[in-house]
Amino acid sequence: MPRPISPLLRCCVAAALVALTCLANAQSVNPRAAEALQKLKAADANGDGMLSREEVKDMPRLSKAFDRIDADGDGLISPEELRAAGQKLKQRNE
Repeated sequence: MPRPISPLLRCCVAAALVALTCLANAQSVNPRAAEALQKLKAADANGDGMLSREEVKDMPRLSKAFDRIDADGDGLISPEELRAAGQKLKQRNE
């Protein structure tokens, strides 16, 4: 008789499926956004979900704007700070 799947494993599998679905949707909606997301994920060397100055050193535009994007001045760019910077840029370009 097979062992039942633990609730934690079910939750992890569900989260992975949601993440893959979101990534697939981003690629179908906006290929440039999906490509940027992949680059940012690759830059996050320690996988903490934040970008340090060291992690973006090979990304000239992001590196140059680092201090403006790092709104709380903690030396890390969070996903929220990156989204906010993107929104400001989008509003400026409209």
